[in-house]
Amino acid sequence: MPHFGRADLHSAIRPFMFPRSLLRPASLLAALALLPVIALATTEEGTEKKFTVSGPGKLVVDVDFGTVEVFGGASGGEVTVTAWRKVAGVSEDKEKEFLAIQPIVITQSGNTVTVRAKREKREGGWSWGGNWRNEAKFTVRVPAAFEGDLRTSGGKVEAADLQGRLLARTSGGSLKFSRLTGPLDGDTSGGSVTLAQCSGELHVNTSGGSITCEGGSGSLRGRTSGGSVRVLGFGGPADVQTSGGSLTLENVRGSLSGETSGGSVHATLLA
Repeated sequence: MPHFGRADLHSAIRPFMFPRSLLRPASLLAALALLPVIALATTEEGTEKKFTVSGPGKLVVDVDFGTVEVFGGASGGEVTVTAWRKVAGVSEDKEKEFLAIQPIVITQSGNTVTVRAKREKREGGWSWGGNWRNEAKFTVRVPAAFEGDLRTSGGKVEAADLQGRLLARTSGGSLKFSRLTGPLDGDTSGGSVTLAQCSGELHVNTSGGSITCEGGSGSLRGRTSGGSVRVLGFGGPADVQTSGGSLTLENVRGSLSGETSGGSVHATLLA
């Protein structure tokens, strides 16, 4: 067993010091550049289709991932669907295979336009491994008199300027509604809900975010398990509940019911 004297032991346990030259920014960047880098390949695809409808119509969107946007007010009965997706994975071949098993399919049947991008059911499972990043956006412009059935498993849903029944579902994003007229049923498992100047029978629910309703009229029912609720200037009865946030209720012109299990309550009532 080696024997260390006091001086030798001090030298043996002396901490290692980086040379000053390596601590300079330029030298540090050069050193980092030598580290192995894993680069993800990227594959993109996009498509656009146009249809013509006569009279009130219906839009169905059902996708595995991505943002869904629907805007009313198109003229001449025209419907325009723009779809874009990007996948970053370990190889171009794998990315193309990933997109191929959940193709973008856009069809028209009468006055109903359908947009689907769902994984095809096949025997056996798919194990992609590695790091993957997926992005997508589906934007649809329709006449104002349109119903909607919008579903995405991984993104935001936004709808504006529509006159008709609207159903919106997302498992991983926020819901944003503006100037809707007609019954609304919105549900998200992972984001906030915002309503601006919407009218009709409005039902919204979120398991992971806040609810904000500004203006509008009709009736409102809102439920959240993880955020605050704000109702400002709504014309009609409002029934809102939160399990984890505050309530702010101002100038609601109708019967009012508010409940919170974990926050403050601020209310301004009309005389």
